[in-house]
Amino acid sequence: MPAYWSEDEKDIVLDMWRKGETAVAIAETLGNGRTRNSVLGYLHRLRKEMPDVPKKTEGRPTREKRFHARPKRISRPKVIKVAKEPLPVINAFTPIVEQEAPVEGIPYFETRRFHHCTYILNTSRDAHKIKCCGGTPFRNSSWCRKHYHEVFTERTNRGKPDDHSRFGKVRAGEGSRLRQM
Repeated sequence: MPAYWSEDEKDIVLDMWRKGETAVAIAETLGNGRTRNSVLGYLHRLRKEMPDVPKKTEGRPTREKRFHARPKRISRPKVIKVAKEPLPVINAFTPIVEQEAPVEGIPYFETRRFHHCTYILNTSRDAHKIKCCGGTPFRNSSWCRKHYHEVFTERTNRGKPDDHSRFGKVRAGEGSRLRQM
């Protein structure tokens, strides 16, 4: 691919460009490894010394004309949105069954972390009717000794070789398990 432009190539490029030929057609005529971009780059450099060289060929629409000439939009009839009735909220995972509040215990909103056992003794739709155990916490947890052991159970397969990985570490979740409800 030649790095210079001969006088013959210069004349061919200027003549074809002024006639309205595209850079692709000029590159094909020249051959010899010339590309569209090399022709456009050469024309750009020629404009510095010859300002009379046109920037665009005549008759071809400019970029603005090509992309901004859009057809008129057809007006569509407006869609009237109908308000839908809200669906009833159903908690399918943990249905709340109203239970009578026990006499013992303290209201949930009066418990303090690390001062009271927060084991919930009843369920209610009204959060102010929920009562907790209120006992002394065990091992810096949120539950007293009785409820701590009720919530967490000891690992039952202690000592079996399959509960350890080959690196001697216990798998996650094997130390204690949550009580199944």
